[in-house]
Amino acid sequence: MAWTVRRSAAFDAAVAAQLEYLTDQGRAEWIARLRDELAEFETGISTFPHMGRERDRDGTRVLRKMGLPKAPFSVWYAYDEAAPDAPVTLLSFFHDRQRGRAPRL
Repeated sequence: MAWTVRRSAAFDAAVAAQLEYLTDQGRAEWIARLRDELAEFETGISTFPHMGRERDRDGTRVLRKMGLPKAPFSVWYAYDEAAPDAPVTLLSFFHDRQRGRAPRL
């Protein structure tokens, strides 16, 4: 059974900012790599949402963080283990060197 993956506005804004930076730097190969990594990540968590490292829990609601395997970025996401019809929500997107605040459940 596949879970639906939904991107939050904050996640989309962070990805867009990173793509803009890469565009400004003329890094077309990194833009393609990042897009491919995000597509693979979304496919993976739609099948196995538990694959990231658990960072917080409130009952059956879980907050997880996972690094992208071939790009230096991490994704924070949340879902409800007891509600497979509810989406897995992508909350935050950070370069591994950034010190972003962890999202809350």
